[in-house]
Amino acid sequence: MAGWLDPVVEEREELAILKLQHVTGGLYMWEFLTHISFDWKLATRPTKSRSSWWARGAYLSARILLVATFIDIFVGLDAGHKIHCMVQNTLLYALPALAAQSATVLIATRVIAIWDCRPSLVLVSVVGLLAQLSFVVYTLTKVTAVWDPEDDTCMVVATQVAAPISTALLSVDLCLLGLMIVGLLRRRDARHFSLWRVLWGQGWLWLTVATLSGVPPVVFLYLNLNPFMNVMFLTPQLLISVVGATRLYRSLANFTHGKDNESFLFSKSVPSIIRPTIAIGRAQTPVIEITVERTYLQRVDVKSVLFTTRIPPGSSWSGSLDDM
Repeated sequence: MAGWLDPVVEEREELAILKLQHVTGGLYMWEFLTHISFDWKLATRPTKSRSSWWARGAYLSARILLVATFIDIFVGLDAGHKIHCMVQNTLLYALPALAAQSATVLIATRVIAIWDCRPSLVLVSVVGLLAQLSFVVYTLTKVTAVWDPEDDTCMVVATQVAAPISTALLSVDLCLLGLMIVGLLRRRDARHFSLWRVLWGQGWLWLTVATLSGVPPVVFLYLNLNPFMNVMFLTPQLLISVVGATRLYRSLANFTHGKDNESFLFSKSVPSIIRPTIAIGRAQTPVIEITVERTYLQRVDVKSVLFTTRIPPGSSWSGSLDDM
């Protein structure tokens, strides 16, 4: 039986990667063009909340950087003539890593909003993002590539250098998604509201997709079977990560009547006691006690979830939306 380092096996896996890159690239180009009208409206629509630009910027960056990633991949695979391999392969690591980190920013902004901008959670999110960025920089210093005249393409030397950054991206994503689930569990009184149910379902879906798509590439990188198996699952994982994050963003935008809606109505009920009295001589004797609940509506910027604002303590989510 041929081993993983057998030239025949490696040649077969190289061909599989070549086909896989073109298939995933074609799928993403279709995904990108299908939703480009949403992107344009999102980029040009004014917003009342400056903080919502963090999520908008992360969403648009993830989409655009992944397009740039596939363009770089196609240039490297299909150039047909000698190119500067170090430039091409540096971009081949930097662009997808930054696209994946933009998807992580979408998670972080949602976590911060769900936890009411709690300073400790803001700090954890920022530290996680900075840790990812540091591994991106570290990986870029280790990238080496040479031109392969036989195949007319660039060959990456030591593909296992992607292991640290892949591990960092996956670990931070899973930690933040776990915090998102815990943050939603804290809001037990909001479970019967539709917004909570949407966030709850998306949170578990996001966690499941991130785990199933992120674990196999990391495992194969550490197994280090051969250079081609090391990178076999990286592009599909990147595609799933970015498409999943951006689709969940659009789904939540559509739930909030998306393109123009900027606010939810949060309700807060306050009991009030009314004591009717009857005069008997000089004294006033209470004869009945009535309890009335007064409901106050408070407008809160919905971009806390698309994101970020503080949700007033003691308030509960309402399923009704205020169209603006």
